[in-house]
Amino acid sequence: MSDNPKTSLLASADTRTLGPWRVRVGFTSRAAGNLGLHVDDELGGGMDASLVRTLNHRAALEEALGTDPFFYLNQVHGVQIAYPED
Repeated sequence: MSDNPKTSLLASADTRTLGPWRVRVGFTSRAAGNLGLHVDDELGGGMDASLVRTLNHRAALEEALGTDPFFYLNQVHGVQIAYPED
């Protein structure tokens, strides 16, 4: 793990080619905080405060990486593939 603030939020990152698409993938470290809107982070203030913290964590990660906003998906256990729309 790096001490660089831009990369300390990531545990790993890579660029992959999937068919005609070039996709950047990464896994965040715990330093990135909660990024899931469906999870109450239990830090107090209820779900509204949890939502604000999560949106702030997402914005901080995107800013640190210098990217446009990400597409966030909820993890499910199944066989269906999600295709994000433009």
